[in-house]
Amino acid sequence: TANPYFNVNTSGGAGVEGVTVNEGGVSSCDFRVEGSSNQYLLFVDAGAERVGIGTSLPGYELDVHGIGNQNVNIESDDENAILKIDCHAAKQGRVDFRKEGSTIFCLGLDGNDGDKFKLSAGSDISSNEWVTVDTSGNVGIGAATPACDLNIDCANIGGNDADEEVAIQLESRSSSTNDETVRMYWHKTGAGTDHTTTGFRIGRKVDSTHYGQIHFGYGAGTSATNPFFGILEDETIRFAIDANGKVGIGTATPST
Repeated sequence: TANPYFNVNTSGGAGVEGVTVNEGGVSSCDFRVEGSSNQYLLFVDAGAERVGIGTSLPGYELDVHGIGNQNVNIESDDENAILKIDCHAAKQGRVDFRKEGSTIFCLGLDGNDGDKFKLSAGSDISSNEWVTVDTSGNVGIGAATPACDLNIDCANIGGNDADEEVAIQLESRSSSTNDETVRMYWHKTGAGTDHTTTGFRIGRKVDSTHYGQIHFGYGAGTSATNPFFGILEDETIRFAIDANGKVGIGTATPST
């Protein structure tokens, strides 16, 4: 039989064999399959040209709604199982991770930026990049254009004495009460916003106490707080080399 809404063709010929729903393309002719407890187990919105599972108002080409855990499974019993996201040139192929309708972060391919793979905050993968992998394999953390194998771009350090910005931290709890870390970080050695009052350190810290630090400081002159190179213990400089090559033991400002 054949009509504008439903057609069953078993004879072949000019038509396509099988079952066709809404062969006439009528916008008001929706298609619905009911489950034992779900009125909209499958719903095809003809006017919007969208498919809903568990909803009569699909907001996307395929929209899945439900109560409780919702799972999608792609499984092969003897071969690879592959999910493909294929975007147009200079576009984005991404997955948005959302909570209550708001996108928290997104993950995927940024065709607008050299086909980099990114994890970004919000719904625009081309901005607020947290992690970036370019097509040469360079990885950036906070760096949208990584210049080497691993490029970490930290936030700007503050301008106050003792402000810190940690780049890498390894953490271990040697007991149930102590918080032990090994850190690579920038440290302000005085008020200011440029490199003359900023040093880079590698050190061990247990709770709030520093147990040893290597300090790379200001590359000119002599500084009591920011030596060219120093070894510290709990913020006290025990060994220093100034920019003139003078070595101090117990002092950051060697005279000879």
